[in-house]
Amino acid sequence: MIRLRCCFAKDVTAMGRLLQAMAALLPVALGAAVLGQEPAVDPAAVEGINRAISHISEPTAELRLEQGHSKVVLFKQNVSRASIADPSIIETTPFTTRELELIGKSPGRTTVSVWLGDENAEELFSFVVHVTPQARDLSVRDMEIKKLEQQVSRLFPNSFIRLIPVADKIIVKGQAKDAEEASQIMSFLRRGGQSQGQGGSGAFGTGTSDAALANMEEINLDSVANSMTIINLIRVPGEHQVMLKVRIAELKRSAVRKFGASLDAEVSDFIFGAGGAAGNAVISGTFSENSFKLSLEALEQHKVARILAEPTLVTISGRSATFMSGGEFAVPTVVGVSGVEAASTSFKGYGTLLTFTPTVLDKDRIRLQVNPQFSTLNTATSVNGIFGTDTRSASTTVELREGQVLAIAGLTQSQQSGGTSRLPGWGNIPILGALGASNSASSDEVELLVIVSPEIVHGVDASEVPQLLPGVNVTEPTEVDFFLRNRIEGRPGHYHRATVWPNYRDQLLHPNLYFNSYENSARYFSTGKVGFSQ
Repeated sequence: MIRLRCCFAKDVTAMGRLLQAMAALLPVALGAAVLGQEPAVDPAAVEGINRAISHISEPTAELRLEQGHSKVVLFKQNVSRASIADPSIIETTPFTTRELELIGKSPGRTTVSVWLGDENAEELFSFVVHVTPQARDLSVRDMEIKKLEQQVSRLFPNSFIRLIPVADKIIVKGQAKDAEEASQIMSFLRRGGQSQGQGGSGAFGTGTSDAALANMEEINLDSVANSMTIINLIRVPGEHQVMLKVRIAELKRSAVRKFGASLDAEVSDFIFGAGGAAGNAVISGTFSENSFKLSLEALEQHKVARILAEPTLVTISGRSATFMSGGEFAVPTVVGVSGVEAASTSFKGYGTLLTFTPTVLDKDRIRLQVNPQFSTLNTATSVNGIFGTDTRSASTTVELREGQVLAIAGLTQSQQSGGTSRLPGWGNIPILGALGASNSASSDEVELLVIVSPEIVHGVDASEVPQLLPGVNVTEPTEVDFFLRNRIEGRPGHYHRATVWPNYRDQLLHPNLYFNSYENSARYFSTGKVGFSQ
């Protein structure tokens, strides 16, 4: 009788001894690895391994088997036991004590171990079984992939796509009309050619309807596309770099109006006195210096501030680009572990933050996702000395032709406040109460407009780079321009270097001295006939 099992008691005991010996070697190996040296071998651990393991059997042969077929192996000795590493790949059926049938269930490789002879003198034999797919299955798979390729060609006639099966993979190769159509092709393939419609792409977009897909021939891809890895090698022609021109305009208006009156009295040297008949005393006082002040305040103030930024961002189709203009402030953070606290500092930004992600859909059609965010510091909402921020943000996704303009408006903010201060009682008296009251009213308006325009661009050669860059014509003023003409910039084409000007001035004042020094140097370092060639 042949017994099939994956392990037995004595194997488990031997494996436990092996793990104990490896655990004894592990600290030594780790210590040597930390020090960058060869691991030191513990003789006691090696001796323990030798006592625990007598032999390690490796596969010595390989047997090829087609899926769905079987082979009968006839051994010279009786088979007492057999073990399969992966039962999902092959199945064994014993006929006699020396005959063992191997049945291929699914493609793959696994190891089969058999024990020959009696239990007292067993001999272990291991071999590898390689199960290959059926030739018929491969041809059916190729036919299904060919049908799928024909469907892709009929659904997307403007693209040229080829499906190449390689082992358990499908390589999708070719050229798509645009990035959107390439995405639709990959989505169609990953769904396994199911009759599901492709969504439209907006006002300028094209789509595939459910009716068009319903007329296609049904393909059974349960064992093809759904079980195979799809590799995307589709190429999209054209330029894929997008430049975004942005104009950010912000207008701030504020108005403050104040009107009030205050009555101040300054008293000094107040002298008391007493007089009158007995029993009818009168207490009086006199001011040696009287100082009463009446202050009137009337103020009307208007402020206008304009912020205009024109950043230009360039990125690849499908990638994000970010523009940041502003500053950062520190935000301390206290973290604690097991009662031990440590302070760390992080920085939070404020100002203008613009993030956009373009996707080129067609030759001149771009899908644009824009996320502008504007924040300012607000000291009124500070906590423990950490400022708060007032943030305004928007997020939108649109499709534009190259050169078209998108305007994001509506980012407005209006704030109005007023206050009054007056004397109790006195301030409620008509007309006279205004002499001891102060009123104020203020209003703030902020309006923000973002204008974006995408363009498809490409790199330029070095010869096309403009030579006249900003600031090239700005030169340093000469002595005459600076002291006599009161100029802080020089004239274009007239270059002056104040750092070496004293040397040039000496050469101009004493030309003979420098010319004689040049001749002496030339005679010293030159020999023979010198001069210009013919």
